[in-house]
Amino acid sequence: MFYAAEKGHNEKVETLDDALVFCSTCLSVGYDRTFRVTPTGKRSAAALMALGPAMAARALDDPER
Repeated sequence: MFYAAEKGHNEKVETLDDALVFCSTCLSVGYDRTFRVTPTGKRSAAALMALGPAMAARALDDPER
């Protein structure tokens, strides 16, 4: 979603790899040096930054607990 929203509008999101780096960074530390420029890109990035670290922690959590 982020790639589709930002491609053609954001000079730092030219390839799918650019968007994947942004999204994977948001899942871990919550920021990147790529700035969102479209309303949809801003919404999707905000949701990813808010929910991403919790989703990553849940995915890596011990299933025995």
